Parts: sequence; C-alpha cells; structure tokens
Amino acid sequence: MIRTATLADLDSLVLLENSSFETDRLTRLNFRYLLTKANATLLVDDEEGYIRAYAVILYNSATSTARLYSIAVGAEYRGQRIGQQLLKAVEENAIGNGRLSLRLEVRRDNQSAIKLYQNAGYREIAIIEDYYEDHLEAIRFEKKLAPEK
Repeated sequence: MIRTATLADLDSLVLLENSSFETDRLTRLNFRYLLTKANATLLVDDEEGYIRAYAVILYNSATSTARLYSIAVGAEYRGQRIGQQLLKAVEENAIGNGRLSLRLEVRRDNQSAIKLYQNAGYREIAIIEDYYEDHLEAIRFEKKLAPEK
C-alpha cells in the first residue's frame, strides 16, 4: 500500500536509503526535516509494516513544476513494478498539488531507473556535469502532467 510517510517510518527510511545508495545519501536528519518542515511529500510503499520503497517530492510555490528528489526500492523488491507504481503515485500527488510537470535527476549509470522514467513518458532535457558526490553526471528528465479526465 502506498501512503504518506510519518516520523514512525524514520528508522526504515534510513535503512532503505543506506542499502540503496553508495553516495549522496539522505541522513536521518534530512528525512526528519522532509517529514516535518520542508515543502515536501514523502510517500512509502508499506507492505504489512515493512517499507519496501520511498519517494520524496519537493514543491516550490514559485513554480508549477514538482521535483522528484529521491526514489528508492529495496533490492529484494526490484523487478516487481513497485517503482512504477510509486512513480504513478508521485505523479498523482503532484497533480493533486496543482503541478503541471514533474522533473528529476538520475545518475547516468542507473540504467534501470532511466528505463523506468523513459517508459513512463519522461523526456531527457539536460545533462548536468559533476552532479553527484562522486562527480558522475546526471540526466535531467521532465514529464508534463495532465489531470485525469
């Protein structure tokens, strides 16, 4: 079940983050800020109390574009369409918050994520040099969102 994260999810979020990323990790303090103070939504895929995946969406009142800041699926759950379902929920959340588009950055070497975004209708709009802590470049993707009719 996809739901909005709460402070009770902090331990699970940090565990998932640390097992999913080698660099540029969100810390416990980052997650706490995102859950309590940031203009953000944090969604989780919760299966009987276990967080299988999460996504962070950032909102800025000065723009109609939402930003998918981070998304992670636990290694043992990859290939089960959880990322696809979570991405759809992210898009629905952005539409519900009045956003017309969704933007994200992804590591150039993350082929599974790139394929996920391309299959979901995202288009490459930029390459950003030296984006990550390890100096790898990022691909910026964007998708125009349309509310359900």
